[in-house]
Amino acid sequence: MVTPNKLPLSTERISQRVLYALVAVIAVVFALFFLVGFDTPFAANPSFNAPLFTSALIVLMWGMLGVATLAAVVTLIKKARYSSQSEKMVNGIPTRRISLMVSLGTMLCLGLTLLLGSSAQMLINGVPFTDPFWLKTADMLVNTSLIMLLTAALAVAFGATRYHRKRKKN
Repeated sequence: MVTPNKLPLSTERISQRVLYALVAVIAVVFALFFLVGFDTPFAANPSFNAPLFTSALIVLMWGMLGVATLAAVVTLIKKARYSSQSEKMVNGIPTRRISLMVSLGTMLCLGLTLLLGSSAQMLINGVPFTDPFWLKTADMLVNTSLIMLLTAALAVAFGATRYHRKRKKN
C-alpha cells in the first residue's frame, strides 16, 4: 500500500503531467479542426464552412466544462465537509468567510446577469436567432466574465497601493 508521504510522484508532478496531457489533447483537436477539412462547404448553404472536426471540438469543450464543473462541486463539498472550526482563521485571515463570500458573490453575479441579460434576437450568419434562454445565457457568461475581470483588476490595483497606504498611515 502506498502511503501519502511515499507517493511515486509528487502532487506537483501529477498536476504538471495532467496539464501537459490537456495541452496536447487541445492542440491536437484544434490542429485537426483548422487543418483538416476546414474549408468543407456546408450542405444547406455552400457559402458557409462546415469543418469536419467541429463535433470533436464541441465534445472536447463540453467534456472539459463537465470535468471542471464536477471538480469544482466536489472540491466545495469536500472543503465544507472536512474543514474544521480551527480553519476559520488562518494567520489572522478569515479564510472561511472569504471563501464563502467569493462563492456567494459569484453565484449572485451569475444569477443577476442571467436575469438582467438581453433576450433580443440576433442575426447569426444572416439568420435570426431568437431562443431567449440561450441569448440570456450567453449574455450572462459574457457579462459575468467582464464583471469578474474588472473586479480582479480593481483588487490588484488596491493591493498594489498597499505600501503607499501603509506609508501614509505612519
